[in-house]
Amino acid sequence: MIAKTPEELARCMDFTYLDNTATKEDMDVFCKIAADWNMYSVVVSPCYVKQASQLLKDTDVKVGTVVGFPLGTNDKRVKALEAKIAVEDGADEIDMVMNIPAFVNGNYDVITDEIAAVKSEIGDKVLKVIIETNLLNEKQIEEIKLWNYYIIYAVLFNEKGNLNDDSYLFFEKYISSYIK
Repeated sequence: MIAKTPEELARCMDFTYLDNTATKEDMDVFCKIAADWNMYSVVVSPCYVKQASQLLKDTDVKVGTVVGFPLGTNDKRVKALEAKIAVEDGADEIDMVMNIPAFVNGNYDVITDEIAAVKSEIGDKVLKVIIETNLLNEKQIEEIKLWNYYIIYAVLFNEKGNLNDDSYLFFEKYISSYIK
C-alpha cells in the first residue's frame, strides 16, 4: 500500500513510545492519540502492554512490545520468555532486537535459533526483527534483506545513533518506495 493521506500513512505506522520515564498517564495520552489517528499499532515497553491492551481493546490499533531491548544480546531463552509474557499480557506483535554481535561474528545460527525460540512462544502473533542498520555495512544489510522476516530499521541505543550513509541506503532501497 502506498499512503496518499496522513490517515493512510497512520494505518501503516507502528507508533512507538519506549521512554523509560513514561508514566501511566503518559500511556493514557499516547494510546488516545494512537486511537484517534487509527494507527496500525502502538509499541510500548513491556510494563505497559496490559494497560495499552486495555485502553485499545475497542479499536483496530494493535499492541506491540520489545524483547531483548535495547541491545539484543540476551540469551534466546530470555527473549522467548519475555515474548511469552508479553503475549499473555495482550501483545499482538513482538519486536525483537537482533543479536548484532552474533551477526557480525557470522554466528547466524544464534540469530535463527533466537527467532525460532521467540516464534515458538508467540504462535501466530507477528514477530519483527529489529536491526541497528547504522552498525552494519551494505553487504550485511543486503544479507539480512534476504531473510524472510519482518525487519525494523533502527538507529537507537548505541554510540553511532546518527543517520549515516548506511542508514540512508537502507531507507532509499527498502522503504522510500512505499511513501509518496
